[in-house]
Amino acid sequence: MILGGDLGGTKTLLALADTVAGEIHIVHQQRYASADFPSFDALLGEFLADTPAIESACFGVAGPTDGRNAKLTYLPWSLAASDLERRFAIPCVTLANDFAAAAHGLPLVEAKQVRTLHA
Repeated sequence: MILGGDLGGTKTLLALADTVAGEIHIVHQQRYASADFPSFDALLGEFLADTPAIESACFGVAGPTDGRNAKLTYLPWSLAASDLERRFAIPCVTLANDFAAAAHGLPLVEAKQVRTLHA
């Protein structure tokens, strides 16, 4: 099972996924109001209650990151991948800037899903 997330000042989206025959399938996803939680640890703990073991996780964060540490721009949340790995028993956690994470997904977008907004 893999875990992905988009952490922002307004909302946090989390999804658990499994890979079957090389394709990713979302098993469970949830949207949270970020301001309802004092920390990302508290939010993630709620999401992961009663879930199977997580093999790896990547979180897109609204703020600067070096891949292992991040400070969200619009929330008082600081994240350390090593702390998340230890607390939630996830072998590999990566933190990515949310815009960079979105850009990395572009090769997966099919041509029929692309719309020109302004020529």
